[in-house]
Amino acid sequence: MLIAACSNDTDGKTKETFIDQEMAWNSIKDEVLNNTNGEIEVWGSNAPIRADSVIQTYFTVEQSPHYLSWLFFIDDRPFGNWSHPCRYIYVNVLDGSYEVHYNKWPPKNQDTEMKIIITPNYSNDEKN
Repeated sequence: MLIAACSNDTDGKTKETFIDQEMAWNSIKDEVLNNTNGEIEVWGSNAPIRADSVIQTYFTVEQSPHYLSWLFFIDDRPFGNWSHPCRYIYVNVLDGSYEVHYNKWPPKNQDTEMKIIITPNYSNDEKN
């Protein structure tokens, strides 16, 4: 999927436009939300993550891909204690391609360098 756009500058040169966080999220949300019943939590990075960045988790490190990307952290069991499945999804800011990394630990900087995108349903009544 190609999401980066090109436009002509005032001097007639073509310049590349990076996808923003909303476009990145829209490109992956169907896959992320598939079969979840709304019981996930999703966080998005406040800014794109540099290529080959090291993201410190509580007991491991997570390595970003070799390209500038938006990071989405998906907690697949937000009501459970840690050491449970979670995903780090990196969306390339140039072309919208993405990689999914599976982990069991959240990022340490989640509260300061990320914002909440989806919160889980907290009551059974909201599922219906």
